[in-house]
Amino acid sequence: MISKGKHVPIRLNQCPLWVVPHIAWCVHGTVVSFRDIMVVVSRPLLSGFAAAAFAFGVQLLYGQWLSPLPRLVLGVAVLLSAYLGMLMYVMGQKVFYLGLLRGLRSRSSVEEGNALVSAKQSEHTSAGQLSHQN
Repeated sequence: MISKGKHVPIRLNQCPLWVVPHIAWCVHGTVVSFRDIMVVVSRPLLSGFAAAAFAFGVQLLYGQWLSPLPRLVLGVAVLLSAYLGMLMYVMGQKVFYLGLLRGLRSRSSVEEGNALVSAKQSEHTSAGQLSHQN
C-alpha cells in the first residue's frame, strides 16, 4: 500500500515500449507472426502520426486567433480529414475499408432476412397448432 504523500511516477514515454515485447510474447508459438502484426499496424499508425503532426501545425498557425470551441472543431476536422486522407489514399487502404463496410451492411441485411424468415415460420407453426386444436 502506498502511503499518503508518496506516489509512483508513471512514465508515459515508456508505456509504448512495453507494448512491443508484449505483442511478441502474445503471438509466440502461433500462426500469426510478429512481423504480420507490425505490417498491419504500421499503416494506421503512420497515418495517425502524420495527421497529428499536421493538426498540431494547423493549431500552431491558426489556433491562437480562435476561441476554444472553434479551435477544437478545427483541430478535430483537420485531424480526421488528414487521417482518413492519409490512410485511404496515401496508404492505399480505401478498397479494404470500403469492402469492410460493405461486408457489415450485407451481413446485417442477411441477419434481418433470417429474422424475417424465422418469424414467418413461427407464425405458420403457431397457426398450424391453432387449427389442429380447433
